[in-house]
Amino acid sequence: RELLEREPDLRGIFLCGGAVSGAVAALRALRAPFTVPVVAMELTEDRRRALADGYLTMTLATPVRLMAERLVAAAIEVAEEERASSGDAAGHAPPRRSVVERLPFDLFTSENI
Repeated sequence: RELLEREPDLRGIFLCGGAVSGAVAALRALRAPFTVPVVAMELTEDRRRALADGYLTMTLATPVRLMAERLVAAAIEVAEEERASSGDAAGHAPPRRSVVERLPFDLFTSENI
């Protein structure tokens, strides 16, 4: 609320952590809908309402379940590889590798909620 009062020409807000409901409440109290572009993370019911009402411009939603599934699968794969190569007679450790995989994410606006 202080920021909105102190900065009347504010050009945008990115809410990458918590306190989205407090920021939206301050916007509702001090600004008209659709006047300050505001981007938040994850789509919840209160953020869905804020998108519909014009107090959030967009949310970026990460696929938390998919991320967890891929992380567990990668951990199992690495553990199995280490177990399979632990019988190496020469005592060579398995090569370390990076498991990098792109994850999709969703963009939500007032038009597609």
